[in-house]
Amino acid sequence: MKKIWTLEELYRDFQIEYIPHTFPAVYEEGVALYREGYPFLDPDYFRAYNQKYDVFHKYTDIIIEAGQLLAKNDQLLFFVCILSRAVLRFGVYDIVCDLTLPSTQDPAWKLAYDFAPLYALLPSIERTVERMKARNIPQQVIHDTLSAYEGSISTVEHRFGYPGYTGTKFSWMQLTVNNQILSIGRLQYELQDSFTGRICAFRNKEGEIRILAENLTAHPTGMGARYHGLPQTDDAFHCQVTETNSCYEGYPVNSDGYIIRQKISLPKDTWEKFLSPGDPVVSIHIPRGSSFAAQEIEASLTEAKRIFRECYPDFGYKAMFCHSWLMDPQLTDLIKPDSNIAAFRKNFVFYPYEESDADDVFVFVFSRRYDNLADLPEDTSLMRNLKKHYLDGGYIYVTGGILK
Repeated sequence: MKKIWTLEELYRDFQIEYIPHTFPAVYEEGVALYREGYPFLDPDYFRAYNQKYDVFHKYTDIIIEAGQLLAKNDQLLFFVCILSRAVLRFGVYDIVCDLTLPSTQDPAWKLAYDFAPLYALLPSIERTVERMKARNIPQQVIHDTLSAYEGSISTVEHRFGYPGYTGTKFSWMQLTVNNQILSIGRLQYELQDSFTGRICAFRNKEGEIRILAENLTAHPTGMGARYHGLPQTDDAFHCQVTETNSCYEGYPVNSDGYIIRQKISLPKDTWEKFLSPGDPVVSIHIPRGSSFAAQEIEASLTEAKRIFRECYPDFGYKAMFCHSWLMDPQLTDLIKPDSNIAAFRKNFVFYPYEESDADDVFVFVFSRRYDNLADLPEDTSLMRNLKKHYLDGGYIYVTGGILK
């Protein structure tokens, strides 16, 4: 008879302090699945499942190899069975908010641990497809969205030198599991119930967009007061939008994405507010890809608007936006004016956050963080310019942009 662990025993043996709050609710389901046998460990079952949904190609063999190793580690498999039930029961933030994945220092078991998160995700593929088909999502979009399951393995290999799943990638894939993200052409689109940007956006009849900072403390530079690396100041100012019968008043964000310390008024008979904090929105993500050509971006944006209009009529999003280092106003001086990045940025109206880190360029441009900035590679003009910018004491921040 297979050994059954309590959650306390399981997490004690894994040397992880906290049991995820979702696990007690699915514990019995996980135990039942473990006793029945986890079907995805059978190579024939996995191949048939993969053939049906056409998800894995490059990494099929190593996934199967990891599954064969996982089948020999009862305790890790027990964890996978419970986690797989949580994946199907709970939303992304419920699962990842207090989840720590088990790890090992034993190289003999490394492959099983590296792919354990993926094995917990495999049962979700069937339901993910069913939900997308129920909304009449185009087959190509379904196929491209499912490619994220294997794309996450590729990203881990690109950044760390070995294939597998990290906790970050497992968390990211919960968006796919819960049908909160679609891959449409070159870009990905995430449905978010609540906009977290601290701005209000307004549009006039000519289509011009103006932004007022809302409930945000600004640095005298016009950035958020808590941007990484900014000098401390006693001269920060608080931004709040006020509304009267005739106008909206507040601190504006200029065309470069900086807050101006001089209030303006936007008459209601000229300007209509279309976005506030808490509104439903669509977040645009830029996955790794071979091309960033303007025509591909335009085609993706056009198709995305059609899909959300026809397939998600119940999701009345107020705007599309991008939260990325690509939105940092400083990039204007670091990129070629005729580059694809410059063309992409022209689609957006920039705005700051109250706080922002400066690490994303190391992940998305240089693939990893370097202890010595002088060691940053200079393979492209962008890399060279970013390297010089950081060596000169600058930072590139994650900021925002509203799609025009």
